[in-house]
Amino acid sequence: MELSDLYFAYGPDMDPKVLKARGGRPEAVGLARLQDYRLDFFGHTSIWDSGMETVVPAQGDEVWGVLYRMGALDWDRLDTWMDARLDGAGMYFHYPVAVTDLQGMEHQVRIYKKDIQGERQLPSVEYLQLVVGGAGQQGLPAGYVERLAAMPTKSAGCQVPVAGNPTRGNYVPADCGTCAAAEPEVS
Repeated sequence: MELSDLYFAYGPDMDPKVLKARGGRPEAVGLARLQDYRLDFFGHTSIWDSGMETVVPAQGDEVWGVLYRMGALDWDRLDTWMDARLDGAGMYFHYPVAVTDLQGMEHQVRIYKKDIQGERQLPSVEYLQLVVGGAGQQGLPAGYVERLAAMPTKSAGCQVPVAGNPTRGNYVPADCGTCAAAEPEVS
């Protein structure tokens, strides 16, 4: 598959403000669907005390997201943010997939996919709110947004960034290991 300049965002990057805060200036192209995959969460981000999103094969399921046209500088900046490395040693890597837009046209695109998944982890309430907010703002199908909003979550074990302020400058320095040792709730 030829390397595409199209990025299929299915997590927080669906929100253009989040993508802009991460240093990108991509052009929104439209909405699209990735067939036979589902959204899931693995690993851990201490910034959100949450599992991190990725897509996993799931026959008959689908993941909706936003297509962005990205320049080389956009990719470089987002690669740094996502810890995507050419040697494969990062948290994510570029993964080529085919998505279908609302007009039924297929596009060869790149996504960020987790390299090492490990055990499934729940997203924090706050992190999932960021994903759901971007999906709703972009006008993804209502049924899909509702399905996202209904995913199981856990309460963050420490103060995490407020949804809507996802820039590194707004991160609250905290170590979840020093927070009260309350057992996370599943909602």
